[in-house]
Amino acid sequence: MYLTKFLRLAVLLATLYPADANGQAPASPSQQESPDTARQDDCARSPSRSQRSDERSNDENPNDRRVIHNSRSRVERGSEAANSKQRRRLVVGGKVGLNIATLGGPDADRSSPDGQTRVESTYSLGVVIDAFARLPIIEPWTIQFGVQPEFTFSSKGTGVEVNGTERSDFDYSYLELAVLAHGRRAFSSTRNRVSIHGIVGPSVGCLLEARQGERVFTDEAKRIDMGLHGGVGLSVSLPYGAVVLEARYYYGLTGLNKESASTNDIRHRTISILLGYEMALPFARAQ
Repeated sequence: MYLTKFLRLAVLLATLYPADANGQAPASPSQQESPDTARQDDCARSPSRSQRSDERSNDENPNDRRVIHNSRSRVERGSEAANSKQRRRLVVGGKVGLNIATLGGPDADRSSPDGQTRVESTYSLGVVIDAFARLPIIEPWTIQFGVQPEFTFSSKGTGVEVNGTERSDFDYSYLELAVLAHGRRAFSSTRNRVSIHGIVGPSVGCLLEARQGERVFTDEAKRIDMGLHGGVGLSVSLPYGAVVLEARYYYGLTGLNKESASTNDIRHRTISILLGYEMALPFARAQ
């Protein structure tokens, strides 16, 4: 009878408190964790975002980091090469301006043997039209050096006064070819929009016409004139190309008259003021 009662009590307890999958009895309500407490424990056990990032960075392969570094270096070198190529493009342009011309040399200003007649050279005005191309070659110390050939029409001459009263104008028209050394320096404070430049070099000119008033004396003058150019200028960059303002001086090296003439040592001295426009090829918008 006692055995029967004990079995009934065991069945009742098994019914009220079933065992879990591991065969253990469930905890009492006082021992069960609340949902908030469980979530807090899960957050404590799970790693933070910064910890996961650190773990990923630590897990990266050193070879991958070298590949990324080499890729960045190639991109930087490619950008520098592109900028260098951009600066070294062929530049073409044209200029027009005004010549303020006179003559120099021992025979430019002279007097007659008796001192009664005094001949003096004064300034006369002419036009100059110039087409040029420039090829940058090197760029040391932020100064860009290049070579600039030019093809120019130039009208120059002089005014001659006799005893300070009588005046005659002598005009010489030339077609000239010059090969100039060109140096350019941009101002970083203006984002390289403004630059200064200098030029120097020789030129040779072919005489087209020599005239005194209505009288043409081309056959009496030398057909070839050689000299030196030197000058400075200012460039202002635009969205396409640049505007150029330039001042230069021409120093003639050869006499104007033929060898048979009695007064041969007369040479050109010319100041030129030029305004022009230039652009790089291939045609591209300035950055």
